Amino acid sequence: MKKVVDTRIVNHDGEKITIGNQQFKREDILLDAPDFELLRAGDPVRVEHSAKSHTIFSVKRIG
Repeated sequence: MKKVVDTRIVNHDGEKITIGNQQFKREDILLDAPDFELLRAGDPVRVEHSAKSHTIFSVKRIG
């Protein structure tokens, strides 16, 4: 089951983004992250993830 959440990027250190208290590399996102390299702390994003695990399906900038 997928869950969709609108949130903000907490941090982006060049290699990883932080969403909440979890860090993710580009390869951790299974399906889509078209703006991964351009994301910055504070950017609004829509995250699709598994409701049962920490699996991220997509991260897309919104707004």
